[in-house]
Amino acid sequence: MEKRTTQLISMYIVFFAMIAVNALANIIPLNGYNTGEVSNMYNVYFTPASYTFSIWTVIYIGLLYWLIRISLHKQPVTATLMWIFISTCIFNALWIVFWHYLFDGVALIILGLHLVSVLILYTYQRQQRASYSMIIPVSIYFGWLIVAFTTNIIYFSVATLEVTDSTQLLLAYLALTVIILISMAILFSVRDWSILLVFLWSMSGIAVKNFSDQWTLSFVTIILMIFLIIISFLYLKQWKKIKYAN
Repeated sequence: MEKRTTQLISMYIVFFAMIAVNALANIIPLNGYNTGEVSNMYNVYFTPASYTFSIWTVIYIGLLYWLIRISLHKQPVTATLMWIFISTCIFNALWIVFWHYLFDGVALIILGLHLVSVLILYTYQRQQRASYSMIIPVSIYFGWLIVAFTTNIIYFSVATLEVTDSTQLLLAYLALTVIILISMAILFSVRDWSILLVFLWSMSGIAVKNFSDQWTLSFVTIILMIFLIIISFLYLKQWKKIKYAN
């Protein structure tokens, strides 16, 4: 069996193993909880509404599309690419296990490593000058993990450090500020609209979830969403003007 085929088979096996772990964690369910029940054990203001987590379906379909495109020789397979992708799948599955067994601190560390591994995959794709259709699935994955890691930091603060409600609210505003700053950095550096759309999607969930109990946080989130949309639109308009002028 040629090397490329072996690498592809390895990537598919680990990918479907990751999907199986995620599915079984909720079907069994692992430790008697499904993933959402663990999340809902504490009222974390920065956790988006439940509908936003449907993005995982988009992420997994996107990754499968990415794998199929690689199989069709749309991008070369290297040992580096294989091991980066495998590491993202391993960290994904490990996080689910520790999350379900309520090891908040360990889960946070693993999620941080997961985020770094996907960042490396994202950087690798851009360095290889992959087509935009090959970058989008990784972009969505990366964008959501930024939100997930930020959320998990606050979850850990509430569940393990037992911060007060006022402190948690302050952390939520700080987290929103960080997301906006990251958005600006992404907009002005790599112009990755997929990541920005993921941020807007998650922020809509934060606004919806907190609308009745924390309406001020909800209102601020909506204002920041509008700000991000306007800035993105103006930047895109200016960028196109400069591009066509040259």
